[in-house]
Amino acid sequence: MVTAGQACKKAYTPQQNALATVRALQRTVPPAVAGVTFLSGGQSELDATKNLNEINKVPG
Repeated sequence: MVTAGQACKKAYTPQQNALATVRALQRTVPPAVAGVTFLSGGQSELDATKNLNEINKVPG
């Protein structure tokens, strides 16, 4: 899941995180891969859920 790094001072929205995540996956993961598993990466349960929800809304 693409999120801003610890040193980043700008806060990105879940929608921005979702778009960046989907773009990164589309560019790097072959279509033959059956699925992708996400880890929270230190995000709170609420933030991770918001980001995953927005990822599901991105077309493509």
